[in-house]
Amino acid sequence: MGINDKFINLYNWPNHRKVGRYNSSEIYNIIKGELTVENYFDNSPMSMGKLKNIWRGIGLEKQVREDLEKIGYKLKWNAEGGQMKYELKVDDFVIVVCPDFHILNGKEMGHPIDEFVVEVKSPNKVKIEEPAWYLHQMDWQHKATGVPVFLVQINVLGDNDWPLICAIEHKFSQIRLDNSTKKLSEFNKELKKYNER
Repeated sequence: MGINDKFINLYNWPNHRKVGRYNSSEIYNIIKGELTVENYFDNSPMSMGKLKNIWRGIGLEKQVREDLEKIGYKLKWNAEGGQMKYELKVDDFVIVVCPDFHILNGKEMGHPIDEFVVEVKSPNKVKIEEPAWYLHQMDWQHKATGVPVFLVQINVLGDNDWPLICAIEHKFSQIRLDNSTKKLSEFNKELKKYNER
């Protein structure tokens, strides 16, 4: 077995999804019908393309954290020094929200606001508007934290003149949040029935 196959096996994680517990990052896939009651618990095998995306995401997020702290940003972490996790009870299910970075001293660092959340992405191409597939995730981050949320694209790919850090302020929508709540409630009921067969 070659080193590439060993790396693929290392990240070939089992499915840990549970009925009644949904990650905010997966809400879009549920709403769009890509995650269904039939495939929700399927194990999705690791591919070389997925592995590259995971490596890029993990590596860039680690570097962003190191460099933010080096230049003086104060970040909110859990008791173990890791990413904050919020569990929001809605009806008879829970939405799990894990923002990448929670900034506490924005004004000191030259921003107009002190406290805000940053969701880091490393797309193949920088977007000038919020992509639809991130909107629900960031709505729930705002709901969980009560502070503004920014989509931060790390621009390390492609030959372009965009800066390294490209931030877009998230436009929270209560209507969209209510709609995603309704959809998740319906999905949760269907998943329970399907799982009890």
